[in-house]
Amino acid sequence: MDWAEYKRLCDQPQVVSRHLLVSTAEIIEASGERGLGSRLRRLCEGAPIKCPPDHRGDARSHMFRANFSSAEVDRILEILGASEVSGISAMCAAWREYQNGS
Repeated sequence: MDWAEYKRLCDQPQVVSRHLLVSTAEIIEASGERGLGSRLRRLCEGAPIKCPPDHRGDARSHMFRANFSSAEVDRILEILGASEVSGISAMCAAWREYQNGS
């Protein structure tokens, strides 16, 4: 995998980082939505997009192809919007991009 191809794949809206998935799952689960939180975490158990050989990021930077329904993303955004966690606006922006690119 070369950098140009990796960047092309990672720039797709339905490709999300492990960091986004895990951070979102923590907030979702804290709100009581265990099923949706588990779904986010299960995605991280699969194989990430193959990184270029000289990729220096750790596991948090691994990228995954996701397939969430519009209703699931609506619920994620609803829960995140009600959260007072620091950095929530960047997470919401990433999920809105995901939804708009679907």
